[in-house]
Parts: sequence; structure tokens; C-alpha cells
Amino acid sequence: KSLLLRVRGTCVEHVRIDRNDVTLRGDDLGATISGPDGAIDVIRVTGSRVAIESIRITGGRNGITADSAPGLMVRSAVVQGTGRNGITYAHGASGVVDGSAVTGNARDGVAIESAAATVINSQINQNGRMGVGVFNGGSGRIGVDNENNPAGNIISANASNGIRIVF
Repeated sequence: KSLLLRVRGTCVEHVRIDRNDVTLRGDDLGATISGPDGAIDVIRVTGSRVAIESIRITGGRNGITADSAPGLMVRSAVVQGTGRNGITYAHGASGVVDGSAVTGNARDGVAIESAAATVINSQINQNGRMGVGVFNGGSGRIGVDNENNPAGNIISANASNGIRIVF
């Protein structure tokens, strides 16, 4: 059975989602989760088929991390001002970033490390290193959806590369 969690206002906390079939959705325009500890991810997902929608994520280490989590969907989110990466897919995770703004993070906007992710219809800018980085056997579809339709991004003004594929 699926679970819908609605966020209203600003929550100063770290969230771990280890259950399958969860949607975390902002209930209003100001819905924010702000991670108070720069050593801990704001949202860490290990469950399958999780959606994070219409919410602002700030602070913490990484804004959103999918760790071995298949099917993480990040839609219409703003991920900014984190201590490391905005969104990270790692250790076999998979999913889609769609219609989101990932900006002003200390390191990479979106990092895909030993994982697979699609990044479409999003703005990724002013991050401290790469806009989108694909590392260590990762796979990224950037600007093309999973049916091969164009779904462009705006990737600009990042400190290093807009897109970088390594190892």
C-alpha cells in the first residue's frame, strides 16, 4: 500500500525513507525541509518507488540521496544550498529528476555514481563543481526522456563542467 506524506511550512530535520511506495509532497508553495547538520543528508532514500515532489530542500550534506534505491522520482523540487551535492543517485539506485531546479550547492548539482538516472526539464546552475556528473560506471540520460523524446535542461554557470562523465 502506498503512503503519501504532505509537508507544510518549514521542517528543520533529516528524513530517511526506507519504505517502498512513498510520496513526499509539498503541500504549499513554502514547503521546505532544511537539514540542520552538514554531515547528514537532508533526505536519504533506500526504499523503492519513492517520489519527492513540489518541495524545497536546503542545508545538510546532500539534499537528496538515493542509496541502492530503485525508482526515485524527483519532480518539481528545488534543491539548493546544500553542503555537497544537490541530488545523488548511488550504489545501483535509479530514477528521474524532472522539472526541478538544482542550484547553489557546494559540489555537484546532480551526481550519478554507480547508478542510473534521467535528468529532464530541469535547471541546474551555479553549483560549486559540476552541473551533472556521471561517475564510476554510472549511466545518465540527460535531456532525453526514457522514450527518447527531447526534454531539455538548462545547465549553466557551474564552477567546473556542465556535464562530466568519468570512469
